[in-house]
Amino acid sequence: MRPLKTLLKIVLGLAITGVIVIAGVVVAFRLSPWPEALLLRHGGALLGDRTPEVVAALSKHVPSGVASRLNVTYGEDYPDSSLDVFFPEHVSGALPTIVWIHGGAFVAGSKDQLRPYLQILASHGYTAVGVEYAKAPERKYPTPVLQLAQALTYVQAHAASLHVDPQRIVLAGDSAGAHMAVQEVLAITNPAYAHEAGIPAALLPGQLRGVVLFSGAYDMSLVPKTGKYAGFLKNLFWAYLGSANPDTSPQYRYLSVVNFVTRAFPPAFVSTGNGDPLLPHSEHLIQALRNNGVPVDAMLFPNAVPPLPHEYEMNLDIPAGREALGQLLQDLATWTGAAEETSTPTR
Repeated sequence: MRPLKTLLKIVLGLAITGVIVIAGVVVAFRLSPWPEALLLRHGGALLGDRTPEVVAALSKHVPSGVASRLNVTYGEDYPDSSLDVFFPEHVSGALPTIVWIHGGAFVAGSKDQLRPYLQILASHGYTAVGVEYAKAPERKYPTPVLQLAQALTYVQAHAASLHVDPQRIVLAGDSAGAHMAVQEVLAITNPAYAHEAGIPAALLPGQLRGVVLFSGAYDMSLVPKTGKYAGFLKNLFWAYLGSANPDTSPQYRYLSVVNFVTRAFPPAFVSTGNGDPLLPHSEHLIQALRNNGVPVDAMLFPNAVPPLPHEYEMNLDIPAGREALGQLLQDLATWTGAAEETSTPTR
């Protein structure tokens, strides 16, 4: 009987320990945004953080003939202030330039994951710049948007060596990066917003030829208070804004970028998948742009089967990914006056 009693004690002790551990984890997630942020950062792909497998699949579409300058430091004020620059080999002058800020739900992701996509864009006659930035919770809003402004200032100051045409710049972003890109666009085109939100305008409106936005969040009124994603999203904004009740933060209103769009907003390409939980955000932004007379090219694939997920555009092995890239290249050519107008962008 004694061995049985000993075994029961061990099992009971393990069960109690497990309950304590689980309770501790639950408490930790409720008392701090750090557990959720670290889980997202190191635990796989979700809302913008692409896995190595997806990046590897994208890499096979990269053509030869693209030169690069990697991990160029653009500022000293914040950590992770670096950028990658891609352009066609043997280029001798300035090219229309795409400056892209990556996603990752404000707490994760890396410019490194964008490299294949930017190389593909560069192969069509562009300089493509991928911007790195500091993550939350270590650095709070508006740090990444300030870093984007610094990156834009840097590429203009070094335009000759980086083959950048400062009069033909397109801002782009995916997921959280799309939101940051819109905030900088608003700072450039809406002086009142720039002043109130405290975001510097790093370009003159005439320099900004267009904006490319994939799978972003643009209307905070759509952030759910209950349901599947409510707790997750609250923790992300807690990490980003530094407030346990982010919707009461004075800065929260500036995140609803749909409310600050004006007629000065540049032509836009807005897209996401019909299976993306953030789809309503793209729909609201598209409507706000159209209400203000802004030319907008919308690709939402309402009838796609199976439904297209968040960040679908990075998968060039599916027709929708190739269609989006082809249309994007046509829009870039129209906005910048570039000669390249192919809709068959990958081999």
